[in-house]
Amino acid sequence: MLWYAVLKGFTMNWNFLFLLVRPVWIGFFLLPFFTVTAEEPQRPPRRGRCFMQDVHAGTALKNVDRGVLTTLRIVAVEPKPASETVVVSLDGTEFPKRVVGDVPIENDGSAFFEIPLETPLLFQALDEKGRAVQSMRKPATLSAETTTCIGCHAPTGCVLDKPLSVTERKVRKPVPLVDPRFAFSYSALVQPIWDKHCVSCHCGEIMPDGPETPLMSLLPRVAVHRKVKGELTESYLNLVDRDDMPLIDWVGPKTTPPIRKPYSFGSIQSELMLHLEPDHYEIELSGLEKKIIACWIDIGIPFHAEIPKKSMP
Repeated sequence: MLWYAVLKGFTMNWNFLFLLVRPVWIGFFLLPFFTVTAEEPQRPPRRGRCFMQDVHAGTALKNVDRGVLTTLRIVAVEPKPASETVVVSLDGTEFPKRVVGDVPIENDGSAFFEIPLETPLLFQALDEKGRAVQSMRKPATLSAETTTCIGCHAPTGCVLDKPLSVTERKVRKPVPLVDPRFAFSYSALVQPIWDKHCVSCHCGEIMPDGPETPLMSLLPRVAVHRKVKGELTESYLNLVDRDDMPLIDWVGPKTTPPIRKPYSFGSIQSELMLHLEPDHYEIELSGLEKKIIACWIDIGIPFHAEIPKKSMP
């Protein structure tokens, strides 16, 4: 009788434990079928303000007459794509560039404008045609709600004769040249201009009533280059990879490190822009189209770019 009571109590205890543990085991086996993944919340990008007291107060824009600079362009530097088959550029920019927008430079040389915080930024001083007279080459990441600087590469300790106050200024919001949500892409922004105006003659073939030699092709046909693994286009390579007669002058990783003088590089020194002024054999591009081409040159001839969604504003 004693052994019977002991065994019966032992069995009842195990049954009790099984009832307690059973929901855990059922949940363990059903877990793969009911897994819920939560997406990372997309918080809006933080915005700040930057006050540049005088763009002329520095060595970068020395000897540039006042009134020549009309606009300050804000360019965001985005992460480089992980895929080796995505060609950012050929000897140009190593990282995708997103054009945030342009803000006006006031008559006294100052500019007070809105910027995205915690984002690597470049500033470019433009003339009335949208061509970069001078450009930053090393990005700056700002985190303070309001940042003040004297000018472009102003020496340490530089003080203006008449300091300006932020409270006297109106904050300017950047006016986009192209869609600021995406990195600048040659295929999406520049190639449509050639398709609209140029490929009827610049097709790489001898045209009737044309020159005896074929004109340079500006067609978007796929082409490859020995320096990169991905695909480019005929028009892109014919514009940027020319040893006989360079059409474009851009700043890339191989450009000399010291500060370049104003007017010494970029679209303002590119033969291509001269071919478009005021027209090219009675083919006239709009002012916006010329500014897009100049912007493409000044930010380092990007070809294609992919940026993560979380970095878009």
